[in-house]
Amino acid sequence: MSKGDSPRRSGVAGLRLAAGEVLLIVVGVLILFGLQGLLLLALTDLAVRTREPSGKLLVTGILALFGAQFLVNVAMTVRLAPITGLTLPFVSSGGSSLVTLMFGIGMVESILLRHNPREM
Repeated sequence: MSKGDSPRRSGVAGLRLAAGEVLLIVVGVLILFGLQGLLLLALTDLAVRTREPSGKLLVTGILALFGAQFLVNVAMTVRLAPITGLTLPFVSSGGSSLVTLMFGIGMVESILLRHNPREM
């Protein structure tokens, strides 16, 4: 930190962040929220446009999984919910969680390829 930077106090005891660091964190969080939102919107669009009931149910279940994990993780971060071991989809490290999420996206891609919602 240079002499001209004014440190700000955060919620963590003793941690000081410069204004530039705070801005970088905020921009990173906004990008992450935007990408997660795009994923949830794409899954919602596919669930609405898929005609087959089993495909619609599968995409809706995976959408619920991603949405619930994202909302619970955000709630834990802002201290609205107790801390649990739930990972942030595609961001937090967790081997079995990442494998499960990739498997879910693979099933969604299979539905997308088989049902081709652009022709619906």
